[in-house]
Amino acid sequence: MYHIKKDKRQLDSAMRLMKGLTECLKSKKMSQISVSDLCNASNVSRSTFYRMFDTPLDLLEYTSDSYISKAINDYSEEVFKSSEDFILYSLMYWKNNSDILEAVVNCGRIDIIKKSFESHSEKMVPILESEFDEVELEYIQTGVASLVTGLLTVWIRRGKKETPVQLFELYRKFYSLYMDFPLPG
Repeated sequence: MYHIKKDKRQLDSAMRLMKGLTECLKSKKMSQISVSDLCNASNVSRSTFYRMFDTPLDLLEYTSDSYISKAINDYSEEVFKSSEDFILYSLMYWKNNSDILEAVVNCGRIDIIKKSFESHSEKMVPILESEFDEVELEYIQTGVASLVTGLLTVWIRRGKKETPVQLFELYRKFYSLYMDFPLPG
């Protein structure tokens, strides 16, 4: 679990640790990265690390949350008119920031990405809010987060061969498949 106060010093230390994590991931797998590695790569003391994070995986979770939050904050409703536009934007964003996604998938913790998507999901689908009630919206947001997380996971496992547009087309096919899936009875 991470616990970061909103003060400038902690946010600066967290940013340096995130950059240190990215550097460490260039030469080591996530499971091989120690707190010492992170502190050395980011020039942050161990006590500062432990004030904000319990484990290196907590830093990975914080970094994932930060990436998704940045993607959402960069999202502009004036440019993107639909939730599909945002999904395509997200896939392009992850292509350009795949190091953290790759670390999450390779250490078998895709739940980190899914949890990050879910925790920001109310910002991801504002266009749907007027069409569904609160309960329906929660199910839809979780479903979209699961589908995008699944696509990104397979994309990493396949060596990132597909373009974001190809991934988006797969997203549309899966979505269409779900819509056309025959109901029992």
